[in-house]
Amino acid sequence: MSMRQRVASSLFLVSVLSACGPNRVEGTAAGQSLTVRDAVFLVPQSNLGEAGAFVILSDEENLCDRLVVEPAWRKSRFLTMYLTEMVGGRILAPEAREYWVGSTSPKVEAAFVVTDGNGSRAIDAWRGQATAGKVLVDQLATQRNASGSFELQIGQVDSITGTFSASRCFVSPEDASRSAFGPLLGSIGDPCQRQSRCSADPLPTAADIQACQEGRRNTGAKCYRENVALSDCFVASQVCTSAQVTDGSATLMACQAELAAANACASR
Repeated sequence: MSMRQRVASSLFLVSVLSACGPNRVEGTAAGQSLTVRDAVFLVPQSNLGEAGAFVILSDEENLCDRLVVEPAWRKSRFLTMYLTEMVGGRILAPEAREYWVGSTSPKVEAAFVVTDGNGSRAIDAWRGQATAGKVLVDQLATQRNASGSFELQIGQVDSITGTFSASRCFVSPEDASRSAFGPLLGSIGDPCQRQSRCSADPLPTAADIQACQEGRRNTGAKCYRENVALSDCFVASQVCTSAQVTDGSATLMACQAELAAANACASR
């Protein structure tokens, strides 16, 4: 092989590897595929420090710069994964490990989102929600990047797999949720909108969600830290009766330490 042929062959190999890249999504959801052009991860902050991580893959470019300022995401596609590990009612800083859909901890909430020409969802939220599977984070430096792979069942019949290498985006997930990107997140990462594990529980009303969100934002309230820890523990430890409604007594039994701390604070 001549030098020119070797150079040409090397350039071809580089172009193929670049085309494949570290960010890819194989498979479809509701008949829709995703060709990844950018990937970012965001780290929410709580009054106790870093709390979980969002990994977002999209067919849009310059995602980090546009998350808050973009007026509408039209004809766009996203795979959003929210990774959390909870100990003692507290969501911990993210770390390299496996996260499972449906697990108490560590767990991942994920959604495949497609928008139409108006910026609205083109497929129903329930058809894009991950119902089983896992995300493996094999490398994570919270100030720089996160990489790993995923195997997810989307809805009842679809499945996607892939890999990611996402750069840290220093945008507050709270600011992103208040922007045009917010409605695309749905309930992911919002403890006030998490779907109950107990299928017969009533859905929260808009007033319930608003009251919860306002309470979460009021970080100066008395016993804020203790009450949030109790609320998060209740969600993480939720027990369902045979009728598929929340068993409040059994759930609270799993949160005795958090309940005691909240009561002690309230009595001071």
